Amino acid sequence: YFDGEISTLFFLIWNTKCGPYVQGDTRKGNLQVYSPKHLLFASATYQFMNGALKNFAVGAACNSSSKSYTNATNTIFLPSYFVADAHVGYTFKTGLRLGIVLKNIADKTYYEWALNNSQFIPSEGRSYMATLSYSL
Repeated sequence: YFDGEISTLFFLIWNTKCGPYVQGDTRKGNLQVYSPKHLLFASATYQFMNGALKNFAVGAACNSSSKSYTNATNTIFLPSYFVADAHVGYTFKTGLRLGIVLKNIADKTYYEWALNNSQFIPSEGRSYMATLSYSL
């Protein structure tokens, strides 16, 4: 039997169309530049409280976005994406916490930004990070 604690974080955003524009403007009803219609960020961590895994924590996070336009006329867009991360950690009795984070588990190529509406800048691929923190 395991006893633990779960902590979560969740954001879901629906974006509305932008405006107002002057009469006859063809951009009426378009989305704002770099503002996707849907955004999602969710994270959960499970902290083991006793047993063989006491003081260990495991967790996952995901980040997702629908397509977002790079111009006001909504003719050029960055494709939608879904990225998942994972992390593990151990908290010592002294309050020191050591962790390892794996970002973009699937090593997915995705884009969050572009220059001049056409030069898409890829986001970071799979990466690893060690963390060290201390709680009083």
